[in-house]
Amino acid sequence: MCPQFGSESDSPAAQSSPRGQAADLDDAALRRARQVVGLYGDPDSTWGIAVELGWSRPVEADAVAAAWPRLSARFPHLGAPDRPRVCPPEDFDRERELLTAARYLPGEPPVRVLLSADGHRMQVAAHHGAVDGLGLLAVAAGLTGRAISSAAQGIGERPARHGFVLSSARRLVEAVLSPPGRFPGAGSTGDIREDLRVAELPPGRQGSAALSAAVLAAQATLGASGATVLLLGASRRPGSRLAPDRDTAYLRLRAPRGATAAQLAELLRVTPPEPAFPETAAGGIGPWVTRLLRSRLGSTALISNLGVITGEGLRDVAMFPAPSGPRAVALGLASTERATRLTLRTQRCDFTEAESAAIFDAIGQAFTAGASGPSQ
Repeated sequence: MCPQFGSESDSPAAQSSPRGQAADLDDAALRRARQVVGLYGDPDSTWGIAVELGWSRPVEADAVAAAWPRLSARFPHLGAPDRPRVCPPEDFDRERELLTAARYLPGEPPVRVLLSADGHRMQVAAHHGAVDGLGLLAVAAGLTGRAISSAAQGIGERPARHGFVLSSARRLVEAVLSPPGRFPGAGSTGDIREDLRVAELPPGRQGSAALSAAVLAAQATLGASGATVLLLGASRRPGSRLAPDRDTAYLRLRAPRGATAAQLAELLRVTPPEPAFPETAAGGIGPWVTRLLRSRLGSTALISNLGVITGEGLRDVAMFPAPSGPRAVALGLASTERATRLTLRTQRCDFTEAESAAIFDAIGQAFTAGASGPSQ
């Protein structure tokens, strides 16, 4: 179990000025967000996700602050309006890690924003129970007044193969008899920090299938054992209809060893999504069961691909999914016309800095080598 970063005094919202009745609105919004992941989510995860956007035309902090109340009024589940946190450009990487890793505490908004003082870099973070990855892009569009869209197609109304109860029973049997394989790592007990790694690649059609194949190749390179279980976040709506909310499905894939990107693309095309989960913590029973089986749940790697993104003055985008489960490896992928950015997010209690770097290098090299694979 990893310790959670953040406390009442060091969280981003706690350092802002008193927000009065806004805390009540944030409490309600955060309770709702937690209920979304309450029955199946890793209770030790912060469930914070984030997207970083690079702008050629600067974003002004005052303009974001002025737009925030209008966005919150239209979408109350985002909590009360706040102000963006501003930092010097040279401190942005460190501050984005703190903003992304900090847990969401009562009385705090489920949405956070960080801006570099020159306005060229922006980090939008949120509790995953409030928005998904494409939802973060919609929040950014609402706060900046700049249109953003993604070429991601979404999976539409593709139905689950089994209902929630049967699927849960199958997952528990799988967890006991054939748990997911993990990347090797000793971690550093008690270390609350995270590692957020970003690699910028030339623009191209690299997609989820190619990245899945890269995970398989990296497992072989690093000597990882066990079944490769991939969890891929998918939106049900297309990226042309972004909204600041959550319309998420998950594809869970037990990937055959040695599978090519083309073979994995076909598997992803026909794999039914996991069933929708009731938005409840089941009186605490859900988190208790999940924690009991935590060492056997989760996945080998989680992949979140935002597709090819366009936006006024948008140079690049990086996605940081939430790590969940033991030795969690969370991979993000996002492209613009200028660049593709591959990210890795790990926790120091799972992987040391050197172990995290080795995983990212192995996946990045395999992904770059297979960049000609299909985009999915």
